[in-house]
Amino acid sequence: MNNKYIQYTSVFALFFLVACGTSSKLVSTQLVDGAVDNAKNCLKDSPKWVMTPGKNNAVGIGKSTDLSFSRTKARTDAVAQLAAQIDTKVQAQLDQLIADQGSEFARATKQAISETVSTTINLFDVKQYYLCPEMISGKEGYQSFALLNLDTEKMIARLGAATDKLRAESKEDGFKSLLDSFDSGLNTVFD
Repeated sequence: MNNKYIQYTSVFALFFLVACGTSSKLVSTQLVDGAVDNAKNCLKDSPKWVMTPGKNNAVGIGKSTDLSFSRTKARTDAVAQLAAQIDTKVQAQLDQLIADQGSEFARATKQAISETVSTTINLFDVKQYYLCPEMISGKEGYQSFALLNLDTEKMIARLGAATDKLRAESKEDGFKSLLDSFDSGLNTVFD
């Protein structure tokens, strides 16, 4: 029995030494989860939306050695991009109304509208993900792309609810008039 133990140990040691000394050419270079081992082709073969997301869409990118975290990062990036796009459009409309009508309530209105845009965008779900292999700090990882689509009806409804709340809290007719003008122009913001 002692002899068999020595034989098994010797064979194991031999396999271990051979494996450690194996040329890197014989080691698989395929990246994570059977993905294409050539990451350069991954973007070339990607869906059209990765490079040109289209109107009222945003594509976020997230990289990580953990698939779930790369997707979370991609979604967060898409949310931030879409929120910035929408907030810019909405704030431009609001700035124009304030310039036309003049309003001392501009700061409170802009803050409430920005918060509404941010919270509403966070409610939207990712429409589609696309995955590419990515080397991250010498480790196999993921580069995730997330397509986020703006639900304009939901956004308009939420912005309308925010202005309704501001309108209800206000006693000033000038402020209510500003909010009415803002609400009536919301459809043009998302065209």
